[in-house]
Amino acid sequence: MTATSPIKLRQNILAAKAEIESVRQLLLANEKERHLALGYECVRTATQLQDLLEKQAVPSEYRVAVVGRFKAGKSSFVNELLGRKLAGEETNPETAAVTTFRYGSDVRARVNFLSREQWLGLKLLHADNPKDLEAHRITNWLRFPTRKPDGGADKPEIFDDARLAALEREYLGDGGKFVELGVSDLNDRKAVIAFRKELKQFTTGSRPHHCLVERIEITVPSPLLEQGILLIDTPGLGDTERFRVALTEQIVKDVDAVLFLTKSGPAFDQSEKDFLLSLLRRGSVKQLVFVVTQVDQTYEQHVNAAKSDDEEPEPIQMRIDRERRRLRAELDSTLMALGQGSEDSPALERYREQLGEIELVFTSAINHRKANGGEEVHFPLHPADPGGMLDMQEKLMQILSSESRLAHVARALRSGAASEIEQMLRVIEARRAAVQSVKDKEVAEQKLGEFRRLFGEAGDAFSRTVSEDAELLKRSIDGGVKLAEARIDAIVMSADKVLGDFESDDAGRHWRTRRSGTWGYMHGLQTKVANAIFPRVAGLLGEQQAEFSNFVEKFDAHLAGLADRSARISEQVDVGAEIRVDVAARLRDFLTRSLEALQGLIEAEEAKIIQLLEDFVTDDVSERISSARGAVSGVWGSGTTIGQTREVKAFYAQVRAILATALEGHLRAKHREHGEILIGRAGELPDKALSEVKAELERIGKDITAAAEAASSGQKVAFEGLASNLASALEKASEKIAILFGSEPEVVSEAARAPTVPNVTPTRTPPDVPSAIAAPVVLASVPPPMAEPAPVMVAGPPSASEWEQIQAAASLVFQQFRLQPEESNWGWGKIFGAKYLRGATHALLIDPYLDLPHQRRNLQEVVQWLCDTGPVKSIRIITGHRDALETAEGDQHLRLIAEQLAGQGVDLNWERDRNEHDRFLMLDNGIVFKLGKGLDIYRATQGLGVNNPIYRRIKSRTTIDVMGPRKDDLVGRG
Repeated sequence: MTATSPIKLRQNILAAKAEIESVRQLLLANEKERHLALGYECVRTATQLQDLLEKQAVPSEYRVAVVGRFKAGKSSFVNELLGRKLAGEETNPETAAVTTFRYGSDVRARVNFLSREQWLGLKLLHADNPKDLEAHRITNWLRFPTRKPDGGADKPEIFDDARLAALEREYLGDGGKFVELGVSDLNDRKAVIAFRKELKQFTTGSRPHHCLVERIEITVPSPLLEQGILLIDTPGLGDTERFRVALTEQIVKDVDAVLFLTKSGPAFDQSEKDFLLSLLRRGSVKQLVFVVTQVDQTYEQHVNAAKSDDEEPEPIQMRIDRERRRLRAELDSTLMALGQGSEDSPALERYREQLGEIELVFTSAINHRKANGGEEVHFPLHPADPGGMLDMQEKLMQILSSESRLAHVARALRSGAASEIEQMLRVIEARRAAVQSVKDKEVAEQKLGEFRRLFGEAGDAFSRTVSEDAELLKRSIDGGVKLAEARIDAIVMSADKVLGDFESDDAGRHWRTRRSGTWGYMHGLQTKVANAIFPRVAGLLGEQQAEFSNFVEKFDAHLAGLADRSARISEQVDVGAEIRVDVAARLRDFLTRSLEALQGLIEAEEAKIIQLLEDFVTDDVSERISSARGAVSGVWGSGTTIGQTREVKAFYAQVRAILATALEGHLRAKHREHGEILIGRAGELPDKALSEVKAELERIGKDITAAAEAASSGQKVAFEGLASNLASALEKASEKIAILFGSEPEVVSEAARAPTVPNVTPTRTPPDVPSAIAAPVVLASVPPPMAEPAPVMVAGPPSASEWEQIQAAASLVFQQFRLQPEESNWGWGKIFGAKYLRGATHALLIDPYLDLPHQRRNLQEVVQWLCDTGPVKSIRIITGHRDALETAEGDQHLRLIAEQLAGQGVDLNWERDRNEHDRFLMLDNGIVFKLGKGLDIYRATQGLGVNNPIYRRIKSRTTIDVMGPRKDDLVGRG
């Protein structure tokens, strides 16, 4: 399924907001409606929709940052993205200032400078502390008089103190100045070159001008930018000037996508690893496209080396595949050092899974430029895409349409509007039913009162039971504090190793640099510590989340019991004949909404703690470190180096103690707060559940009153007409919103209305699906029940040819699921519905990717579901080959599953086919599930999602078709 283009997504969001506003106005128009007695409900829903619209503001643009170390080819890459050569491509650092590109009808640049006030403030900061990160602009500025002349031998330009003072007068002003540059005719090559040359003096690190620049904004008539994209070109990660690196790190905290460039061939350097870990820790790695640049150069080197050795060079795709495997290994190893002996921890595995989802794209800007210019391309990466830039742009569009701020707005609008409209429709339907069925108001109210009394007793017992579970949860979390303290001590010790690296660096410095103050500032210390410990901190929080998950499972069971009790009470007081009391449905709906909210809360709280790990050094701690630093510069005379070294070691001994205490206190506080939040939410659940019932009973009372008024005034016909019109308008609006966000139903032929298996409602709810959502979302309507197919006489598992017949016969789509990124409530029981498994005894699963830990988990859950529900008695698996280690681990896990199932009388066997690319689940009852992206559909799991698939979020867009044969094409085996 192709992704919605960014500009189309924005248009759809605006159209959906307009549609929601029209629904809101429709509801407000019925505020004083008396026939339906729904005025209050209309106002309530309209208010909720207004709140939804206000909270989901539409960002003005998509922010995309281009990040990479020095010499990664960022400027060439940006030029090819824009389709214009605007950024300098020389060997000096040519992106010394943050440059943003947005769409415009012509090329214009606005260079914004720091204000005079900002510049003077930086100078004062530099005078007080020349090593402060913010003061590095001044440090760099003051170096220029001692540097070699710029401009080449013919026109050397010396930036002495007088020249620097002149630049300050020219470009600094009160409130800030700016300079505008432009090109009137893009076909005038000389004018374009002159524009680029003039702009370069403000972007290159070889001239002092960039120190004065705050930001540069350029408009470009580029098709990419026309999608509403703001492209941000950042200084290199390996830049020697820390203030420029800090600019890059700050920018990527608030972008919709990151294009992370690394040069083909070389391994990661530490700056790249640190950057990746920061993205991973902040939860934004899913917005990353990993772009490998200059592939043509490394391949040309391979060709030349092969020729010199009289060997045949490998095809370029083979070399790309080789490098892809190397980079995947590098990505995986980025986390290995953080395991600290716990490489198999669930938290570390979750982060490893996220790294495995990073898109890798191989590019060559020069190939792309040559192909566009009609020149010969010697080493094309792909025949139709010689530079790989089209592939890269497609990956970027997918991320923007699924992971951007606008994509999150789209999801919130879709789900929020659907929920409110659905709730309003339920209210209307209940009122219509009451008007038609209630004959005697007094009798109905009497029965409702009796139901209320009996349910109150059941509710009290429910509250006591859940409260006891909540108290048990509190004791468990409180009891885990001692164990957590030991784990925190271990985390602090691992953080101390990071500080040791700073000490080693400073201990090796020359005495002159120590005396001048070039030591002991530990730039980036907190970020490095946070990046080193965050998986272990996540594991620490995960232990509390596991306790909470156990509580939720028990709460689920108690709530189901309460729902069953409400149904029995309804029968006992015989309310069915007069009024519809469906407390059970209200409770199930409450459970779904509450647990989804709790899962979101768990994710958000963990993310907040992990992201704020780099804030453990308080201002007070910083001041104490600064006061401890001054002693070294006072060491003079003979033995200076030895004396300074002694002071450095003493300094770090003190600093290590200070930081260890600060980090330990920070972790203990956050761990305690996280546990208290979980305990608090657990304590709130019973009261919230019962308040839902109270609201439902109040609504039923209003239904009875409305029914009596309609009967006494003879308004039943008018009531029905108004109810039908309002419901119809709401349903149409809901359908329009769904279509705008890609949820339009499939068109199904009339022939497909006859299923090959009976549409039988499951006798029990699948274990991973709340009852409220047990029925799958029907996109291609499943037809009504029909006569069962002729029984199949099974002598054993189908042969390969028989499976082929079953697949060929499954030509009709009964149902289609369209899974969208970040959606939840997609458990296996919802996808592989029990009604489709009925009568199946054998299954064939084809999926080439089943060997990574999370893929093996998915496989085990699906296999168990098939065996419990079908019940399937034999399962054949065809999967692909991975590297030797993953294949061996995958085979070992399959053997374990086979042993477990053998104890249940189920046979599981498998084979590996290197050329298998299909993804299907086939059953011998004729049903075939066409699995768009196989079983690997979930994002990395945490919180409640660890044990229950319905709380996991979908990774990316995928479609699953439920297919079967026409009645006349049923395949029989005897």
